[in-house]
Amino acid sequence: MQEGATVSFPWYAVVSGADLEQGDLLDNCPVLLPPADIAFPLQTGSPPVDILTFDVVVLTQSCDLVNDKVEDVVLCPVATLTEVEQSSDFFRSSRGKEAIRRGDVPGYHMLAS
Repeated sequence: MQEGATVSFPWYAVVSGADLEQGDLLDNCPVLLPPADIAFPLQTGSPPVDILTFDVVVLTQSCDLVNDKVEDVVLCPVATLTEVEQSSDFFRSSRGKEAIRRGDVPGYHMLAS
């Protein structure tokens, strides 16, 4: 590829607006985290929650989102390959990265660039 050339991904586009679709990547998405020791059933009032931000991908099916069939949206955190490599010696190895690419590591899925 020539220096300064851009790569075209016809399946990828930057969008804006309030509509969500399965596969949308959301940067710095606020996520409410209830305390780990929360008691059920909930007592009167609201429990304290932490609000953290994560880069996430939408997993809920687009048809359910469009047709208001869900009250909650399922999200999955997104990490760069560098971030994943820092979490484990196995993921730093070419064997570890290949295992993720092949889908052999539950809980991990490698996205194309």
